[in-house]
Amino acid sequence: MNENKKKEESPAIQLLTMVWENEGYGWGRSWARLNSIMRDALLLAIDSGLCFFPDDFKTIVNGFSFSFWCGEGGLEHYYKIACNSGPGDRGNTSACQAIEKHIDRPPFILKRVDDQKGRRLAIGSQFWWDNRWLTITSFKDKDSFIACSYKENSKDLYFYLNGNNYRVDDFNENGTMKVSRVDREAINRARIDKRLVITRAQIEERNKSVMAELKKRKEEAKKKKEEEVEKEKE
Repeated sequence: MNENKKKEESPAIQLLTMVWENEGYGWGRSWARLNSIMRDALLLAIDSGLCFFPDDFKTIVNGFSFSFWCGEGGLEHYYKIACNSGPGDRGNTSACQAIEKHIDRPPFILKRVDDQKGRRLAIGSQFWWDNRWLTITSFKDKDSFIACSYKENSKDLYFYLNGNNYRVDDFNENGTMKVSRVDREAINRARIDKRLVITRAQIEERNKSVMAELKKRKEEAKKKKEEEVEKEKE
C-alpha cells in the first residue's frame, strides 16, 4: 500500500482495503468468500475499537461494493453494533459518527440519572418511558423514531438456531423438546402493546429532566453533608 495513501486513510479503511485487495492470495478470487470476510472485517474494525474517519462510510458504501455484503439490516445493523461495542457497551464513537454523517442523522442520546453522559439509541435499544419498556423498531426520519412495548407472554419459549427461530411446543419424557419453526417478526408484531413515535424534542426534554434531577440530588447531598458538619461542631 502506498505510504502517503496509508496516512490519509483511517485504521478501519486500511483493514478493509487490505482484505479487499488481498483476499484469496494463493487460492484465487472468490466473490462469495470476499463478501463474507468483508462483513467480518467491518465487524472486527468496529468491535476492536479501530478509528473511523468521518467520511469512511461513504468510502465503504461506494468503494467496496457494500450492498453485496452488508447483510440484513444494512447500515442500521452496523450502527447498532457500533453503539453497543466496547467496554461497558459504550460504543465505538468514531464508527457511530461516521455512519451518522453518511445517513445524515444526528444521534439520539438518552441520559439517565445513573448515566448522565447518555447512550446512543439504535434499532433494538430498550429504555424505560412513561411506565413501560420500549424497544426501538425503526427510525421514522432524522428527528423521530418508532418504539414499541410488548405484551408479556411467559408461556412461550423461543430460541434461535442456525439462522432460524423456533418455539418450544412441549417436552418429551426423555427431556428433548418438541419445537416448531416460527416467524419471530410476525410473533413480535402480534405481541405489540403500544407503538409510539418518539421525537428528538421529547428526548431532549427527558434529558433536561434527568439533568435537573441530578442537580437536585447533588444539592440535597451537599446540604446533608453541611448539616452533618454543623451537627459535629455542636
